[in-house]
Amino acid sequence: MVLQPQHREMTVFRFPVEFVLLLGATWVAVACGGSESTGPSTGGIEVTAATSGADLDADGYTVAVDGSAGQPLARNGIVNFSALSAGHHTVTLSGVASNCTVSGENPATVTVTSGATAHVVFQIACAQLPIASIMVSPDRAGVAVGGTVQLTPTCRDQFANVLPCPLLTWASNDPTVAAVTQAGLVSGVGPGSVVVRYAAAAQVGGEVIVYVERPGSVTLAVAPQAWTMVSEGSVMVQPTIRDAAGNALTGRTPLWTSSAPSVATVTADLTGPPSNAPSRAALVRALAPGSATITATYADASAPAAITVEVVSFASVSVGADHTCALTPGGAAYCWGASAAGQLGNGTTTGPEQCGSFPYTVACSTTPLPVSGGFVFVSDSAGDSHTCAVSSASAAYCWGGSSLTPVPVAGGLSFVALTGGWNHTCGLASGGVAYCWGSNRYGQLGTGATDDSPVPAAVAGGQVWSALSAGEVHSCGITTAGAAYCWGTNGAGELGIGQAEPSPAPFDYGTIHPTPVAVVGGLAFATISAGGVVGSPEDRLYTCGLTTAGAAYCWGRNDAGQLGTGLTADTAAPAAVLGGLRFTAIGIGAWHTCGLTTGGTVYCWGSNRAGQLGIGSSDADPHPTALQVAGGLTFTLLSVGFNSNCALSSGGVLYCWGRNDAGQLGTGSTVGSTVPVKVAGQP
Repeated sequence: MVLQPQHREMTVFRFPVEFVLLLGATWVAVACGGSESTGPSTGGIEVTAATSGADLDADGYTVAVDGSAGQPLARNGIVNFSALSAGHHTVTLSGVASNCTVSGENPATVTVTSGATAHVVFQIACAQLPIASIMVSPDRAGVAVGGTVQLTPTCRDQFANVLPCPLLTWASNDPTVAAVTQAGLVSGVGPGSVVVRYAAAAQVGGEVIVYVERPGSVTLAVAPQAWTMVSEGSVMVQPTIRDAAGNALTGRTPLWTSSAPSVATVTADLTGPPSNAPSRAALVRALAPGSATITATYADASAPAAITVEVVSFASVSVGADHTCALTPGGAAYCWGASAAGQLGNGTTTGPEQCGSFPYTVACSTTPLPVSGGFVFVSDSAGDSHTCAVSSASAAYCWGGSSLTPVPVAGGLSFVALTGGWNHTCGLASGGVAYCWGSNRYGQLGTGATDDSPVPAAVAGGQVWSALSAGEVHSCGITTAGAAYCWGTNGAGELGIGQAEPSPAPFDYGTIHPTPVAVVGGLAFATISAGGVVGSPEDRLYTCGLTTAGAAYCWGRNDAGQLGTGLTADTAAPAAVLGGLRFTAIGIGAWHTCGLTTGGTVYCWGSNRAGQLGIGSSDADPHPTALQVAGGLTFTLLSVGFNSNCALSSGGVLYCWGRNDAGQLGTGSTVGSTVPVKVAGQP
């Protein structure tokens, strides 16, 4: 934490100076020519911090000499300054927390002797911070006439650290409705509501509302009533409280308990909606595999929710725009990230969490959730806001948009693989026939027309395909002979036909080719990836592919260096990615590209605004050459999303990096990462 400094004193302890004895060192002046011999002309200062007490500052301090740039100093650490001229120097300690004092002078004057090191020790004593706030749960409690409810306080300092609570004073503004003991136990006396005020000796306090209900006059339900979650995961459980007439009661907070706190804990979300909104939810956090019953109680009504916590391993992964899906070795599907379009396949668009800050939030899950239906899948593909997968019986299923759980794709076709794009999907059927369905305004279905299709429509041309890739508004495929074809828009040269065909109209992404056209260059490809991003008059659409020898080539838009050619100029024909690397997989995002080498190393290039290159930092500069992802891990498979990526390590652990505003990294938070981080819930 960063704490504000205050005026303080400091004691400077000066240890005996270490001298280096220079035997026989003399100054000699010679009339003819002359020479001289001298000892060291500089010395140093060693600065030590010795901190004691409570609420120590974990960030430590900063120490500077003579106003120079400061160096960090741990709270019980040592830092050295060298090459200081002999004489007096000023040592300044800063960044001391407001609850800490330093004895003596600050700044301190220290004398440096040539060839020696002066020692300075700062003695810092920290006192426990005072209570800055007290929150009581439940803050809008319910109790039946004749019943009781316990109010539980949590005390925090100004930095939100939990402190022991002292004995509080409690008072009800109407004891004829509810009485309260000095231990915070409220008893219902008569129907109505009261304000219960509480305070510490330092006059820090607040108030809560207690509603006293007639026995049997309210009902309580929670959703979800049953939930499976991974270890380290979390879910919001929403209560609904109704009166005897069935009307929803707003602004209430049930009392929450867990039958197995070592498996899952539950706390009321006191940062939730205001008093005129539905009853506040509770946050359930999974700690360890097992089962727990989460119970909500309001007045004399209660409702349980069954929680199962499990540990999962993954065998494959597919990253979409702002969500990610993965399959276990047994074929069970899990998804995480944004859920507003139903793309997680768990039957809801409202959570289980909210990512962002109220009121600018998006429904999401920051940890893997099981996809509903109990299907066994052999492959999956995450699109922009939908997901599709192939079952063990070669049937295609999709979810997202109008369907919140997996539904079979019409037509009864048997598929080998599926690929999800922006608003369309393509599938490789048995026998090498390609089908696409969904939006077709830009000819991305390859049917020869621009009419949308709600069912699989055969790609025109009669080619026999071995691989397909659906992008934003264009698609590509590889034939069994290794020839690359693309179809859809060509505004930036993303079709690879040797020329770009832009259109001046805003949000019109260039000349449309509604049937497959051959990529120029005569290269034999093994795999291909179509993508980029639309949404501005100057789109960023491009394509990359791997030859049968594992060499990477890219073409199309290149403003962020996403083609990896060492330049930022667009190209309408395949251009080799610099570096001579050999890849087994390649994928493209919005304006970055990543590849998995034959040695299991991941390299990325292009935009790094969200840290999606995985190099340990983020920046706004183009990166037109391949950069190795940090961390030293080796991987066996890779998936590239809009601004994030995931890869399965050789040890069978799934890692992700890049943007995480919707929880698409699956780490249990919305904090992005510039290096690979482990997805939650794994062994």
